Amino acid sequence: MGAVLGLLVPPAHAQFAVQPLQPSPPPPVVPGAPAQAPASPSQKPPAKAISKDPVRDGVKDAAKDAPKDAAKPVGKDTPARRGPSGPDGGKLSAAEAKAAKPAGKPAPMVKMGPPLSKAEVFGRSAPATVLLIAVQDNRWRTTLGVIVKPQGVVVTDSRLLSGVEKGNISGFLYDPSLASDEDPLMFLRAHKEQELKLTIVRVDPERHLLMLQLPELPPKKAYPYLDLNDTQGVNPGLDVVALRTRGAQTLAMTSGSIDIKRPDLIEIDPGLTVESAGAPLLSQSGRLLGICIYADKALHASGAVRPVEVVRDLIEGRIGGKPVAQTTATVPENPSDARNAVEAVRIGLGAALAQNFDKPIALRLHSEFVAAMALRGRAVVNGFDSVEKLNAILKGLSKGSEGKAKVISEYFPLLVTERSGSIWMKAGSSYRMVPASGHGVAAIDDQTGALYATDARREVMLFDESSVGKSWRMTGLSPAIHLKAGGGQLYAILQDGRVLVADRDGRNSRQLFPRSVKQDKSGLELSQGVLYVLSEGAVYRYRNKKWDAKLQPIASAMKKLIVRGDNWYGLDEAGRVFSSATQHYIDRDGNIVDLWGLGPNLLVLTRDNNRFFYNAVDDNWGPWTRW
Repeated sequence: MGAVLGLLVPPAHAQFAVQPLQPSPPPPVVPGAPAQAPASPSQKPPAKAISKDPVRDGVKDAAKDAPKDAAKPVGKDTPARRGPSGPDGGKLSAAEAKAAKPAGKPAPMVKMGPPLSKAEVFGRSAPATVLLIAVQDNRWRTTLGVIVKPQGVVVTDSRLLSGVEKGNISGFLYDPSLASDEDPLMFLRAHKEQELKLTIVRVDPERHLLMLQLPELPPKKAYPYLDLNDTQGVNPGLDVVALRTRGAQTLAMTSGSIDIKRPDLIEIDPGLTVESAGAPLLSQSGRLLGICIYADKALHASGAVRPVEVVRDLIEGRIGGKPVAQTTATVPENPSDARNAVEAVRIGLGAALAQNFDKPIALRLHSEFVAAMALRGRAVVNGFDSVEKLNAILKGLSKGSEGKAKVISEYFPLLVTERSGSIWMKAGSSYRMVPASGHGVAAIDDQTGALYATDARREVMLFDESSVGKSWRMTGLSPAIHLKAGGGQLYAILQDGRVLVADRDGRNSRQLFPRSVKQDKSGLELSQGVLYVLSEGAVYRYRNKKWDAKLQPIASAMKKLIVRGDNWYGLDEAGRVFSSATQHYIDRDGNIVDLWGLGPNLLVLTRDNNRFFYNAVDDNWGPWTRW
């Protein structure tokens, strides 16, 4: 819907000499066309330097910064502002004036200005839009921000601080010449000359708004800014424009119309995405209507807008307050300082994975281990490039600490697979390869703890703890491409698409699902004796020795399931999450790429590499703050 139109970085030679936005030139006069009134010029910003207190001295009289004609009635039927007078221009008597006064208060008619092209709206708003990057250690957050005062007052989405509350905030003014998709940390290193350091002035977590201050400018210099007027006369159906990012540091725009307008919230159709977080919402005349917010899982809507009236309340101190120090760590902490050995190992593992892998891979692997630890190790972690590298990480974690070594031994996954197909079994606080293993197919009985793995010919092997030496032995079940085990029974999808159930040692196998499934589009999930078959997006459930819904799907369009007995969560093809317990989508943002179960709760990873936690009891979302 939007087109890429530039990057938010100032030219090094001009970043402190940007003037307030000037109005577009009047349209050319067309012979025979009715004359148009020229657009009102923007108010000139104060020339004085910013005061010591930008909130009190430079911001409190927000109405003084608005154009004088911003609230003038328009239209030929609107009476002129002359005061009480008669038809001949003479003054009315008091009785006549009282009789002439309308009975009800008319709806305000607000001058929105002449409509502009989208390119003109972008040209007016982009210079007052700032790219913000908050960094703490190896973690970062980015949003857009809007300059709303010539002294450099910036308002943005408070999600900028999520997980990086103690970090530094950098800003980059608009410059179309440096658009890029590079990692924000690399971008910071490459563009130190254009970087502007911002300070936090006020935050309102409830409304997801954050107020920042740009560096003070020399006298008679001002930042480009957008006026804070009001939203009177703004109603559903009004066409609007919102800025957004396309790529990491590229400024773009999107358009739509107002769907819902409340005193404290505006919703847009189509819905705003995370790329518009902190960006301005504008009318077709380029007038600022509000600040876009995207509080991730804290809002039922995918994105919304705080009107300028709410923004003004934040600036003038009627809402929000000083940032509160976080009591819960939101970044990797020193493992030796953690509250207990389990916490220390989990945090230390996260920090080690972040040092050894790219961020998306590190977050996925760490989430796999967190979920396995919630099951006391009765889970398979898949897809390690090298388990030897994992062993080196674990050696460093447990070195000199019997408590940490015990945590690894008791809580870490019993089986880990490599991308090469090798399967590794936990032995104390490290892993050793399962002899003859191959194809990377493994399972753990969620009730008995029995271990299963496939060999190089896809035959299922059982780890027999009762035998002398505790060795692996063949079950005869082959060739298996998916395995699950629970309650002393083994479930498998064979290469020919049959779904079988067998005794724990592979004997007495029989076909359970009456039709074959496609091996590359199917899978099994099992919990507390309830089996789920996922086949080409359709979900089938087997419990109490029969199939639910007479073997009809209980859900469709799913690509991953997290199951817990009769209840399940499903990640659909659109990136949304459905809960069978609540019988509705608990997330409709469409930005989730993976999920893991933590008891009855849920841990998810979003497309922009952030993790969130769903509390099933409270039915709400929050950021995952524990690495």
